[in-house]
Amino acid sequence: MASSLVDSVQDKIIDTVFRETVSKFPQNTFIAVPSAKDRDYYESGFELSYTEALKQVDLVKGKLLNAGYGVGDRVALALDNRPEHIVYKLALNSLGISCVPVNPDYRSAELSYLLEHSESALIIYLKSMKKKLQRLKRLSIKALNCGVLMEKKKKFQL
Repeated sequence: MASSLVDSVQDKIIDTVFRETVSKFPQNTFIAVPSAKDRDYYESGFELSYTEALKQVDLVKGKLLNAGYGVGDRVALALDNRPEHIVYKLALNSLGISCVPVNPDYRSAELSYLLEHSESALIIYLKSMKKKLQRLKRLSIKALNCGVLMEKKKKFQL
């Protein structure tokens, strides 16, 4: 069983495998965040089906393409351990863009080092990261505040 699973995805990119899975299980839950009153996001919980996730991935993919990002670019994701990170990573991968995950506990100097040495062309961040980004002396890359997958008004933006 394990070898047949490995064989079925070998030599495929994440985007291909994800789209195949969406076609097999469109209504199944892809991302589930349980409710948690002490969390500052999705306190009531959150679920996204494979179909809904694919729509979000394609939305982000289109916005990245329209902004001129593509194969060979590097994009830093400062989205903590949130569902948005998964959606953005899938969109980036589908375009041949490398994802540079950002540790939310990095101090400004560490963040500056990561962005400089990864040669990221863009950082997509949460509102909570804005002050830390502003403290960087030389931020020579474009920075975009990430929207959220679902809140009261169901907004999602790049």
